Amino acid sequence: MIKTVFFDFDGTLFATEPDIIEAYRKTFAGLGLPTPDVRIGPPMAEAIRAVMPDVSEEELKRIGQIFIGNYDGGGFPQTCAYPGIREMLENLAAAGIESVVATNKRLLPTETILKQHRMQDLIRGIYTPDGYPGEKVDKAECLRRAMAFLGRSRSECVMVGDTELDIRAGRKAGIRTVGVTWGYGRGGQPAISCPDLLIDRPDQLTCWVTAGKGR
Repeated sequence: MIKTVFFDFDGTLFATEPDIIEAYRKTFAGLGLPTPDVRIGPPMAEAIRAVMPDVSEEELKRIGQIFIGNYDGGGFPQTCAYPGIREMLENLAAAGIESVVATNKRLLPTETILKQHRMQDLIRGIYTPDGYPGEKVDKAECLRRAMAFLGRSRSECVMVGDTELDIRAGRKAGIRTVGVTWGYGRGGQPAISCPDLLIDRPDQLTCWVTAGKGR
């Protein structure tokens, strides 16, 4: 029986793309460069390196620091939860199922956005790679550590996300996976990854879990 649902953040719970793109625009404009088509979902360094393969480690670090300043300082004015997300989280909580965030996004903006939208009380915990300073921790490892901390077995957990990266991370951690057709995978990535369930609306996840189909 599912007791814990792990959620990706960007593109799964919240539509964060406009503010992320604006922060990248400001960052590259300040460097006198055109804004590249940066993919949202992977860790920031990985996303930047994908469009700037020859960037040095020093320059990558500098770009990353500028982006962080622009993004965190922007206040996230265009970010919003997808329709039905709050209701889904409330219904899961009412059914005794905990919701946990597992994301490549940094901890600070994740916490800030949840607080801005008064949804922090619906989330049991947030697990991010930067929550483990000095360690190289990917999303799959975040999931494993979260399960250990929460005292959950693999059969009691499921990973929900909008991209192939999310489905692969859940599978690597040994738990079931749910792909969503909204968000930044645009429906195609989760489907190609063959999750255990593919949904078009948040309430479908609630039905699947609470009806016992997540057994």
